[in-house]
Amino acid sequence: MSGASPTPVAGETALDTEFHAEAPLVSVIIPTYNVGEFIGETLRSVLGQQGVRNFEVLLVDDRSTDDTVAQAQAAAGSDPRLRVLHNTGPQGAAGARNHGLARANGEWVAFLDGDDLWMPHNLRLKLAAAATAPDIDIVSSDFYNENRANRTVPRAEWPTLRQSLLPTWQRHVGPPSDGSSRVLRLDNLTQRFLSDEVLGNTGTFMLRRRAVQALGGFDTTLAVGEDVYLWLQLSQRAGQMLFVHRPLMFYRHRPGSLTNQDYPAHAFFAARFYAQLAAAPEFAGQLGLIRQRQAGAWLSQSYYYRKQGQRCLALQTAWASWRHAPSRSEQCRNLLATAFMR
Repeated sequence: MSGASPTPVAGETALDTEFHAEAPLVSVIIPTYNVGEFIGETLRSVLGQQGVRNFEVLLVDDRSTDDTVAQAQAAAGSDPRLRVLHNTGPQGAAGARNHGLARANGEWVAFLDGDDLWMPHNLRLKLAAAATAPDIDIVSSDFYNENRANRTVPRAEWPTLRQSLLPTWQRHVGPPSDGSSRVLRLDNLTQRFLSDEVLGNTGTFMLRRRAVQALGGFDTTLAVGEDVYLWLQLSQRAGQMLFVHRPLMFYRHRPGSLTNQDYPAHAFFAARFYAQLAAAPEFAGQLGLIRQRQAGAWLSQSYYYRKQGQRCLALQTAWASWRHAPSRSEQCRNLLATAFMR
């Protein structure tokens, strides 16, 4: 991969900046649906951002039936930066985010789900990084991913959940640092995102609003992965991003939610998502990488069905995996093993 080594653009001292302005620099959009158990803590983590106050928070509720809205309205009564909006009918997270985008005033937009948390310096560090690179439209960061533990984890254990501990991240951003806020400029984004993982999460991206609106926001017609689809669209157009190598968001584990389902749900999700991507003309140039990811998703499903003793389904998915990557030895071995399983 050309330009595979990330370029440092700023150190800790370059990020000690406070921002004050009348117009909001950032519009924070929080879609909610029945997150009354968590929304109070989520809002405190956003409204309590340190070193920057000139941002607005647009909470867009998708017809919650619990006390989510009541808690949000109470918080808005004591902090005018928070506005509570309502979808006219169930639209899902994508529709709620688009509603927020239509009402946003900030130069930048950031998103956070109603059960996740920001670290206190999230906006300050990302805005300071962006100030060093006016050509950049995408800023992301490391984060704590509780979903990796598949359980609720006490705060003292959060450092073990840094996403940058994963090899698929370290190939692009290097190992975690010693507590500094190193900033990297990364190129070849689409290739990076498709070869390994998108280097961020819905709650870690800070994006120029004009770039998101130019794409029409989140595609509500997609069955799955509308957020990842948007990050890939942006990567096609931007080419480069800034990455703050410090965990600035906490991604909560919630049993039963789509992104927190146990294996093999993620493999089923991935197969559907990459099928959508393969059919999109704008990603025709990345079809080779997409087919490899499809092959990996089918392979995971085949392993699962073999373990469950479901030979017919195991063979179907093994064949699909081999068909998408016929030259890869793992797919060939699995197809043979599945064909002769008893």
